[in-house]
Order: sequence, then structure tokens, then C-alpha cells
Amino acid sequence: MKMIAFASSVVLLSVSLVFGEDKDRASQLRAPDGWGGERIALPPDFARDMKLKGIEEIRFAPGMFKAKSDSFFSYVFVFQVAAKPKLTKEILYREILTYYRGLATAVLKGRNVDVDADSFTLKLEVSKAGEDAKRPKGLTSFGATLKWLEPFVTRDRQTLSAHGAPR
Repeated sequence: MKMIAFASSVVLLSVSLVFGEDKDRASQLRAPDGWGGERIALPPDFARDMKLKGIEEIRFAPGMFKAKSDSFFSYVFVFQVAAKPKLTKEILYREILTYYRGLATAVLKGRNVDVDADSFTLKLEVSKAGEDAKRPKGLTSFGATLKWLEPFVTRDRQTLSAHGAPR
């Protein structure tokens, strides 16, 4: 099994590739007290065009849906997916962009708001060696910048930026 971990907030989106043998490792995603969470199948209903299959485990900060909170739009999620296909930069790019385009489209459609999800952009770059001392040998970590429309609360343009952080 492969796992992809993401930590997200208005200013941070960490993308990590983690390999694990334990089929239920995603359910071990820990979060501080007061955080909520859920577990859904991949691909999710809102992003049926995703090719990766598996489980998504999500943890939400207490202020996730409160625009004035210092933890607004802060969450962590892990994708636990099959070992094949090999997770290349191109596959990660496609899957992450498909996920966020589908999420925004589904949420906003439910609120009768049109969105041009094709205008969302994602930039992925391999993290430089030494940026994360915790990175196990042989794993690749990516930095990411996602420009999209936050659909839940503000419906404003938002940039999520990240550095890689394998677990």
C-alpha cells in the first residue's frame, strides 16, 4: 500500500508520499483533541474522475469552517492507495487537481454557485534534499501551490502553499 499525506490550511498544503505495509494505517492518523474527522472511499463521490482507489482519512482543526479563526481551513488528510500505479509527479498532479476541482464544484453546485474549476492551478516541485531531515531514504517529497476557490465559507480565491513532509 502507498499513502499520501496532506496537511492543509490557507497557507500550508503538505504533500507527502509514504509507503506502508499496514492496510489500516490511514485510520491511525492522529490529531489534537478537539479536531473532527471522517473516512471516505477513494475516489470520493465529488471527484469520480480520480484514478487512485483506496481510503481517505481526514482530520479537521476546530476552526476549519470559521473564516475568522486562526485555524480556518486547516486540516490533514491521508490517501491510502494501492501500490500500483507507481505514484509519479504527473499522477500526483492529476489526482490532487482532480480532487480539489471536484470538491469545489460539488460544494458550490449544492449552493447554486457556478465555478470555473478549470481555472484552478497546481504547481508541484520535488523538495530539495535536506529540507526535511525526517524524510526516509528513497522517498520523494513534493512542495505544492494550489490556487483555487474556497467553496465552504468565503467562496474567495485562495492559495494553498506547501513544502513536502513525509511521515
